Amino acid sequence: MELNKELNKTATESKSKLAATIKENNKPAFWFLIPSLLILTLFTFYPMIMTVYNSFFATNIRGEAAKFVGLGNYFSIFQDPLFLKSLAGTLVYVVAFAAITIVAGVVLARLATMKLRRISWFQTAFAGTMGTSAAAASILWLFLFNPSVGLASFALKAMGLTNANLLVDPTGAMIVIVLASVWMALGFAFLILLSAFQSVPPEYYEVADIAGWSQYKQTLKITVPMISPTLFFL
Repeated sequence: MELNKELNKTATESKSKLAATIKENNKPAFWFLIPSLLILTLFTFYPMIMTVYNSFFATNIRGEAAKFVGLGNYFSIFQDPLFLKSLAGTLVYVVAFAAITIVAGVVLARLATMKLRRISWFQTAFAGTMGTSAAAASILWLFLFNPSVGLASFALKAMGLTNANLLVDPTGAMIVIVLASVWMALGFAFLILLSAFQSVPPEYYEVADIAGWSQYKQTLKITVPMISPTLFFL
């Protein structure tokens, strides 16, 4: 009995000393985190809170909260045809962007897993888009579809499309934005899917080759089910 009490006392003292040591060692980390937390609070949390707060008020010409309207702003915005049109455009963009990125990522990752020549160059070329900033990519695509000097505009004109300035047409602008977004996100999707493809046991493909399955059937029947968790993540 006395032995158990002594052991419990020793364990309690050890836990207390360990907790005190961890607390003492973590003090510098907390001090280093304070500047980041202050900046995050000032430029992220505070604007978010004020945005939600101001959404319940009608504003004056200076943008200041003047009259409490409750949920009136939320009800009125869903009756605005311009907002509904913007919402529909956003939905089209999200669906098109996600579908094209996933399908293109699967195809490119499947090609990268094949034993082809210059495959390392192929992987580097598509993964390289991850290092491009959004600003640089925007300028690149803006020049690419420039009606006067853009390479894409020249190609469209050569195909007989006289009005090749897609950026001034709502449908054309949506196509360009989706393509630019896919181009930027494809590198990340490609690397993630390539890792998922390489985790599939090669024995499955060997059995499929013996059974005479085509590459398309192998991708559809073996690869896609095996990498479905990764596809859900993307």
